[in-house]
Amino acid sequence: RVRVAQSGREGPILALESGPQGAVFVLDPETRYVLAMVGGAGYGRGQFNRATRAKRQPGSSFKPFLYATAFETRRYTPASLVNDAPQVYDLPGMAPWKPQNAEKHEYLGPVRLRLALARSLNTVASQLIYDIKPDPVRQTAQAMGIESQLESNYALALGSSVVSLQELTNAYATFAARGRTGQPLMLLQVGDDPPAHAELSQAISAELAYQVSHVLQSVIEEGTASAARGKLHRPAAGKTGTTNSQKDAWFLGYTPNVAAGVWVGFDDLRVLGDREQGARAALPIWIDTMQAALRTRPVQNFIQPAGVAIERIDPQTGKLAAPDAPAIEEVFLVGTQPTERALAPGEKDPNTFGMEP
Repeated sequence: RVRVAQSGREGPILALESGPQGAVFVLDPETRYVLAMVGGAGYGRGQFNRATRAKRQPGSSFKPFLYATAFETRRYTPASLVNDAPQVYDLPGMAPWKPQNAEKHEYLGPVRLRLALARSLNTVASQLIYDIKPDPVRQTAQAMGIESQLESNYALALGSSVVSLQELTNAYATFAARGRTGQPLMLLQVGDDPPAHAELSQAISAELAYQVSHVLQSVIEEGTASAARGKLHRPAAGKTGTTNSQKDAWFLGYTPNVAAGVWVGFDDLRVLGDREQGARAALPIWIDTMQAALRTRPVQNFIQPAGVAIERIDPQTGKLAAPDAPAIEEVFLVGTQPTERALAPGEKDPNTFGMEP
């Protein structure tokens, strides 16, 4: 296939149309055995493995490392309210930074962090990294398996530093493996040598890994990856990612026994298209891949560690729910649960009673 590259004096000049590319990386979080890998369409042309060698911006698929760092400070929980509104940051030596949501004209106001991650709200992510600073986020991501150099700047929250699909998938597998990380193993055995064995080390606490995994399930249940809801018939967590101008589309996700990542884009950084976001371009490939990978694997639940508490909260305020009031369950690191109770329906706040006009 060809396309018109430009018009010359003698007519149109044609160029080969290579089309968009894609890559897939699948591994077992516990053993770190690589189960499947696709480096692109037409590997024979150039023999370039995009799963391991291509470095691209991950966009919002980087946000779980930001949220993990925020929760680890114990100043933020999935129930914390942060205002989803336009933000402008005056940073030294830089033009004002004005992060915008993908839906530029939609702002939700005060929103719980669980919902903010499920909806992939950039304005909320920018406030988190402005408060906790970029370097702790960088350290979390690298401890979990990101090996590429990460720029310690505020745009890191939105996935501005390039990574490979292999390392990003491996870092997500650390959440699935209860916070333990290790190197992916592609070569399992040579001759009579003993089979390769991954040495896993604790990168983040099992409690934090469970909390983030629980929140990332909302991405599928009620967020940007809702097209995957019910497709795997088992608990699954993940995150979409789309870079500026839709040049890269990602979906990274996992169950307790399989982690998989998908990237779609052009090699020459052309735009995929106005609607070609992670949920549209990458997520369907991830669903097909995971359905095949899980076909013979048992259904497993994410194991709740002892240091995690479940509380009934008011979905509007993030406070403890009043008895018999509408409520949802939320996951907290022990000691970070809210202590204030929300008002029951019809109940008046004693601090403002009599002050109504």
